[in-house]
Amino acid sequence: MKTYPEDLFESIEFDLVKQAVAKRAVTEFARERISGLKPSTDYSAVTQDLQQVHEVLGLYQSDLPIPALASADIKPFMLRLKIQGASLDGP
Repeated sequence: MKTYPEDLFESIEFDLVKQAVAKRAVTEFARERISGLKPSTDYSAVTQDLQQVHEVLGLYQSDLPIPALASADIKPFMLRLKIQGASLDGP
């Protein structure tokens, strides 16, 4: 059961918001993740995502340094994790 209009995400320009956020991403991996975001009606998934946003916001608002703002491209390693029996050290 949907409680929102079919064109809601077009009317709030969801794609433009994603593009604006993706421009601020430090890594290509982050840009891809942002570009692939889709609205969700899964309450537990949305709650978990909001908790993560709350944690990151708390870091930004604190005086603590935020570790690892940028990292190496880990995509090749993540692809290897999809291969059953593969090791990150090699074949």
